[in-house]
Amino acid sequence: MSKIWVVSPYGNPSELYSPETYLNSEGRSFYSVWEYDKMNNAIGLGSNSLRKQDGSFVNPEGKSLQHLVRAIRENHPEYSERKSMMRAKVLRKIYNDVKEGDIIVAKQGLRKVLAIGRVFSKDGKVAYFSVEQGFERTRNKNNPHANFINVKWKIKNLTFEDRIFRIGRFGEIYNMVVKRHQKKYLPMIFKEIEALWKERYELLS
Repeated sequence: MSKIWVVSPYGNPSELYSPETYLNSEGRSFYSVWEYDKMNNAIGLGSNSLRKQDGSFVNPEGKSLQHLVRAIRENHPEYSERKSMMRAKVLRKIYNDVKEGDIIVAKQGLRKVLAIGRVFSKDGKVAYFSVEQGFERTRNKNNPHANFINVKWKIKNLTFEDRIFRIGRFGEIYNMVVKRHQKKYLPMIFKEIEALWKERYELLS
């Protein structure tokens, strides 16, 4: 069965901020970045751990976990071994574990779903690295969020009464939805996935 991933399009604005008013340091709003994603059938994920000291970036495509850990430690000696490993594992998930046909739930903050999409392959890839496209999307030179996943989006706005999502930008749905809320809210999300994409999921016992 396909996996379900939860992704925040940009940053971690809480429900206290609207997409229109939340701005990054370059004046780019969450809303404008999300509009870019919808228009380009994609979603971008960042990692400033890929930034070298000369300002260029390590391309993580096809790299082993050990290679990524080594690159992160070389360019960020201030990172602990544990932090470097955690960052490397997230990158490996993006490029190794996300597959064509997987479902992506786009969230804003901790209680809102913006859209539900399906991963597709383009030029033989479901995920790819592009600093140029990342900068076009975010205008962020230091962390252009250059790790892209190809996603065909279908808009589905859902707002839950509880804060069901964990803080974070990327992960499998069972790790991104607060455990005590899974029994109540995951069936609601699964129902929407089935309606939009004809993909059936059941709550894990």
